[in-house]
Amino acid sequence: MNRRTRTVLVNLALAATSILLAFAVPEAILRVVRPRIAHDLFSTVTEHLPGLSEMVADTQRYSRAHGIRQPPNFMESSDLLWSLKPGYDETITRIPWVEGEKRTWRLRVNALGLRGPDVKEDKPPGVLRIVCLGDSITFGDKLDQGETIPERMQAILAARQPDRHVEVINAAVPGYSSRQGLALWQKRVRDLHPDVVMIAFGFNDRWPSAVSDAKNFPPDVPGLGPAIGRLRRTETYKTLRALILALRRRIGTSAPNAPLPHRTRVSLHETEANTRALVRDARAAGARVVVVHTAIGQEAIRQALTRVARQEGVAFVDAAGALARAKDARQRALAARLGISGRCPDPPKAPSGFLFRAIVPPSIPRRGDLHARAFGGVLPMDVPLTDDGRGCDERAGDGVWTGWMPAPAGATFYYLFAQEESNRILSDEFNGFPWAWRTATTGPLPGHSGNSTIGATASSPIDTYNRYDLMSEEIHPNAEGADVMARAIADAVH
Repeated sequence: MNRRTRTVLVNLALAATSILLAFAVPEAILRVVRPRIAHDLFSTVTEHLPGLSEMVADTQRYSRAHGIRQPPNFMESSDLLWSLKPGYDETITRIPWVEGEKRTWRLRVNALGLRGPDVKEDKPPGVLRIVCLGDSITFGDKLDQGETIPERMQAILAARQPDRHVEVINAAVPGYSSRQGLALWQKRVRDLHPDVVMIAFGFNDRWPSAVSDAKNFPPDVPGLGPAIGRLRRTETYKTLRALILALRRRIGTSAPNAPLPHRTRVSLHETEANTRALVRDARAAGARVVVVHTAIGQEAIRQALTRVARQEGVAFVDAAGALARAKDARQRALAARLGISGRCPDPPKAPSGFLFRAIVPPSIPRRGDLHARAFGGVLPMDVPLTDDGRGCDERAGDGVWTGWMPAPAGATFYYLFAQEESNRILSDEFNGFPWAWRTATTGPLPGHSGNSTIGATASSPIDTYNRYDLMSEEIHPNAEGADVMARAIADAVH
C-alpha cells in the first residue's frame, strides 16, 4: 500500500469517526438529559378543547398533592411511529377522571408488543383466532386485562361455543390511526394468520394535527425499513423531529398564539382508503373481516366505515351506536322513574338552545350554587342550574338541577358542571379534581326530534354530576360499557 492510499484511508477513517462522534455524543447526552420539549405526538391544538391546559395543570397539582407516581410509559418510538413496549407489566395508577372511577388498572404487554398474554405465532390446530385492530377504545384504556373489549369477546364467544377453543388477540394501540393500523397489520399482525380480523379505527384519524400521518411515515424503501426503524428510536431523531414540528407550527401560524389551520391526522378520504386496504389485505390472507365503528360521537366516521363495509361486502358493527342506545335506555328509565318528560314547561323565546339536567349524588359535597359551564360553539357561558320548578325545571325538589342556554342550531360545544362559592366558580368538581367534560350539539329547531332541543318529544339527557353512564370519561367505555360493545361485535363474529 503506497503512501497516498494510506493517506486517503486515514482521512476516510477520520471522517467516519468524526461523523460517528457527531451523532454519538449528542445521542449520549440526550439519553441522559432526555429534554422535555413542549410538543406531543399528535400536535394537539388546545383551541379544539377549551380548558385543556387548565386540565393538565390540575392533573399535575392533583398528582403532587396525592403522591401519585406514574410507572414508566408503556409506549416507545418505532417504525410505526410508536408501539407498546414488549414485556411491560405494571399496575398503573390513574387520576380518577370521574367520581367513582377505579384508580388502578393492570397492563401486560407480551413479547410481540401486543396487550395480553403471550401468543404463539403459529396458530394451534382447531383454534378460532380473532385479531382486534384498533385504538385506545379497543385496547382498553383504564381497564384491567379482563375488562377490555377483546377479552370480553373471548369470554362471550367461549360461553356460546364451549366445544371450540376461541383465541381473541388484542392488537389495538392507544392513539393509533387507520394509517398506523394498516402498517401494524402488514408488518406484525398478518403473520399471526387470524381467522377473523376486526378493524376499528377512526377516532384518532380526526384528531387535530399540524402534520398528517402520511407525512410522518418514511418512504417505503426496500431494505431500509429496519434501519429507519432503529433511527426513529434514537433520542437524536426524536429531538430533531420535535424541533421540526415546532418550527412547522410556528411558520404555519400568522402569530405566535394564533390557532392552527384545521387539519387532521388522517383525512376522511384516507380513512376509507386505509380501511379498504386493510379489508382487502386481510381477506387475501384468508381471514373473515368485521369493520367496527367505536368512535363515539363521530358520525362522519360511522358513515365512512359503513360505505367501505357495504362496498367490500364485509360485516359492519356499529358498536358505538350499541353503547349510545344502552346509555339512552338508562337515561330514559331514570327520567321515567323521576316523572320527567323532557319538555320545558315554560319554553324560552330564543329559537334554539340546550337544556342541561344534572343529578348530584350524595358523594359529591355541595359547596354552593350549581352551574353548567359551556365553551366552544357558543360564547363561554355560565348557566345557573335550579331545582325550583321554574323555567325549564319540571319539578321542584326532585334532585334534578336544570338550566337552559340559548345557542345556534347545530352548534357543537363542550360543557362541565361546576359549583359557585363566594361569587367564584369552582370548576374542580370532586375533591379538587377532576373536570368531567361532555360534548353536545344543539338540535335543528325547537320541537323537532333530538335530546338537546327545547320542546323535543324525546327526553332530554339527565347527566350525573361528575359521572358518566357506561363510560370512564367521554371517549372511553368503562368495564360495563366495554361489555356492551363486545356483545354487539360478538354477535357479528359468532
